[in-house]
Amino acid sequence: MKKQGMKGISMVMPGIIWAALVAYPLLAARTASAQTETVLWNFNNTSDYGYPEAPVIADSLGNLYGTASSAGPGTRGGVFELSPPAVSGGSWTETMLFSFDGGADGGSPQGGLVMDASGNLYGTTSEGGDADGDGVVFELSPPATEGGTWTETILHTFNRVTDGDAPTSGLVFDASGNLYGEASGGGPGSGGNVFKMNPPATSGGSWTLTVLHNFNSSSSSTAYAGGCNPETGVTIGSNGVLYGTTPYCGANAGGVVFQLSPPTNGHTTWQEIVLHTFGPPNRLGDGALPRGGVTIGKGGVLFGCTNEGGKNYGGIAYELLPPVTSGGAWTEKILFSFTGGTVGYQAVGNLVLNSNGALYGATTGSNLYKLTPPTNGGAWTETVLATFSGGTGFEAMSGPLLYKGALYGTTSLGGSGFGIVYEVAF
Repeated sequence: MKKQGMKGISMVMPGIIWAALVAYPLLAARTASAQTETVLWNFNNTSDYGYPEAPVIADSLGNLYGTASSAGPGTRGGVFELSPPAVSGGSWTETMLFSFDGGADGGSPQGGLVMDASGNLYGTTSEGGDADGDGVVFELSPPATEGGTWTETILHTFNRVTDGDAPTSGLVFDASGNLYGEASGGGPGSGGNVFKMNPPATSGGSWTLTVLHNFNSSSSSTAYAGGCNPETGVTIGSNGVLYGTTPYCGANAGGVVFQLSPPTNGHTTWQEIVLHTFGPPNRLGDGALPRGGVTIGKGGVLFGCTNEGGKNYGGIAYELLPPVTSGGAWTEKILFSFTGGTVGYQAVGNLVLNSNGALYGATTGSNLYKLTPPTNGGAWTETVLATFSGGTGFEAMSGPLLYKGALYGTTSLGGSGFGIVYEVAF
């Protein structure tokens, strides 16, 4: 089933996931689950990898691609492919595409992958690269013939002083083939940054990294209110505007949702606007510590989740409504509070929005859920689609991929002890 080096490949990625708190609906009753989880792969941390933290992507043939952050033959994690069985009910097949050794080639990838039309994979590692281990941006090119070796090309090696370190999120392409991503630390303000990678003008040339915005992690700096240490990547909106979150800093020290706009109206640099300030941490009500990005919905609405806050410190799912008038404030609406138990707690990762307006997501402790919008202004309703427990996975660190009527993703623990790749069909 596995096809390598495909031209014109069609690729599916995970769904891309605030001022004063507005009134929010009462917690809706949980509906019963009617879905079945299938463990597609158990990582063993010895002959293959361990501890997958990122979401998976899929090509048009249904092959899944992802990263695992630790261990394996190269000792610093790697990139894997899972190919579906040729016969219904058969076993999926893992191919280890590349193993990192923690040196110049990078190590400990924590973010997901993105694929171009020729089947090349792009991603980041949070370690390796230079002598300080600040991480890299890499490209993996498929072999010319089936069964050959994938080739790594280092597109950028980070320097924590000048352009940040420890990129823990994946990358995203714009329509022109530029890549955007985040470094979670380093830079002039030691708070990480958002960067852009421009492809070479001629084949075989070098990619160029430009820092679009530096975050500042010093509480004594006025820039602290703009957030710091981004973890989950950016989402591209209309007119090249970028949206994202930081789990730390902000006026309440609970993180922010931010917007970065390209230079216009006389500006020569990208401009940050804080759309919503979370927190503070350990406070009931609003969320805090967003460990997921934002998803853009109809009318420019943003959807996301937080790891803390809400009704029982278990995090929330939220909606951010754009201002009615130019220059006005964005408005937060809390859609659901995670309170523990079967409801789940510590929401994590990007939310996936389907064509009917429902949202899919995961909680670290530890389930896969669907949130259905109300029909007449009532409360959103949670349906638990899978409960992760031991052999069926544990501690999801990212959201799911919605692909052909099923959800696919990873948990960083569980299974044989070192994480799994799952499928939940419905």
